[in-house]
Amino acid sequence: PPPPPSIPAIVGVHHRADGGSIRAIDFDAIKRANPTGYKFYKSTPDDYIVIRGLGIPLDFCVTRLDHPLETHPIVFYINGSTGIYDQPIQEALAAGVTLIEFFNEPNIPEGGLDKMWRTSGEFAAVCALLMDTIKTRYPQVRLLSPALSPQPNVAEWWESMQRAGIFVRAAGIAAHSYWSL
Repeated sequence: PPPPPSIPAIVGVHHRADGGSIRAIDFDAIKRANPTGYKFYKSTPDDYIVIRGLGIPLDFCVTRLDHPLETHPIVFYINGSTGIYDQPIQEALAAGVTLIEFFNEPNIPEGGLDKMWRTSGEFAAVCALLMDTIKTRYPQVRLLSPALSPQPNVAEWWESMQRAGIFVRAAGIAAHSYWSL
């Protein structure tokens, strides 16, 4: 199992899952919820300005980096100038956001399973290498471990991530909660 947190959890809301900009109704809901943090999805510089306007400290915000559902070498993600993660990381840092979550729910096909990696061990090795690469290029970034989808394979994935040192490298553990009415 992952280690217990050494700092309080940041409780916040998730940006629109469709990647669209914040609408007036979203703005009102966020303001009423008065969260201590916020999670962007495919954030844009304008979104950072809106959240700052709500009074949510950007150092309590998380940017999630998206990824294609196909196999690529690490340099595809980050090489200092043309990797797909470089621009979003640079924009987040410029806005004051240092918490970064990457690889969304890698334990399901929609998150890369059977497309980018076939096993939890393959994923953990790629994840560890990418974490090291990001931290070398952007030492001020605080990476969160990838959040897993609540599936029967979660225990296996936690174990593989633990063995690969993901939780030691991470500044925190990203988690998703699901509910239905």
